Amino acid sequence: GATSTAIFTVSLDRPSFAAVTFSIATANGTATAGSDYVSINLTGQSIAAGQTSKTFAITINGDSTVEPDETFALAVSGVVGATVSDSIL
Repeated sequence: GATSTAIFTVSLDRPSFAAVTFSIATANGTATAGSDYVSINLTGQSIAAGQTSKTFAITINGDSTVEPDETFALAVSGVVGATVSDSIL
């Protein structure tokens, strides 16, 4: 099947005076990395001073099997320069 893209945005409630750094990684729910989607595990990500967000794209692998909707999450960790209100997107 065809691929599609899931877009996730890590955002701040207001701009910071310094860069906010963090790591992100996908985590299986009912979807399985490798077959249902392309996993990512990125360290050293940042939202620059004065900015409020950074967007990430995850490739979803389509298939021809009829099945219920499947889920996965994007976890944010190792945040420096901000307080986390929800670490799972």
